[in-house]
Amino acid sequence: MWLFPIVIQVNQVGTVTEVIEVVKQAKEAHWGVVTSHRSGETVDSFIADLSVGLAVGQIKAGAPCRGERLEKYNQVSFAFFCWWFYTYR
Repeated sequence: MWLFPIVIQVNQVGTVTEVIEVVKQAKEAHWGVVTSHRSGETVDSFIADLSVGLAVGQIKAGAPCRGERLEKYNQVSFAFFCWWFYTYR
């Protein structure tokens, strides 16, 4: 259980490099990490790939009731499956 979670919105942090550094620091401090989509939603699913790539474990993308949100959840599922397949085959 995490006592100190941090929510990261990539568009508010700055660069992807800075996001990676923040996630490293949070994990070293045993903080939980949640990546969050930006408020102006598009079908861009980069946040899903980033979440899986950084192994943050949680993504905040809203309820999967609209296409742009569903796209993110589908991408998380696909990216996790690919990671699992190539790690444990």
